Amino acid sequence: MVNQMRERWITLTVHGRIDIIAGQLREGLTEQALENFQGDAEVVRLAPKWLKDMLVYHLCDLGELDQSLRLLKDRVGAGEANISPSVWFYQFDYACDALHVSTVAKNNELRPLTGR
Repeated sequence: MVNQMRERWITLTVHGRIDIIAGQLREGLTEQALENFQGDAEVVRLAPKWLKDMLVYHLCDLGELDQSLRLLKDRVGAGEANISPSVWFYQFDYACDALHVSTVAKNNELRPLTGR
């Protein structure tokens, strides 16, 4: 659909692109949603927190722990201070299940949880 819109010279606003990413997540197209998210700096900057959280949740569900951790690191690096503890716990829970505990602990990713 997006390609058809481009062929007809119809452009989407950043909010339209965010809606498409949310729809892709809803349809289970996590990889496409992630590509669209990461490929658009304006979307990354303006996306609501819930969309970023949903990307992390979907990636964890797919077992893509390194990618979900990278998204969380990018958010912290961008100065986003109020990432929900639920997102951190979700990431940590999946990491423990997959025996990625040493990676998460070694990279000090628990700091936001214990810094309270």
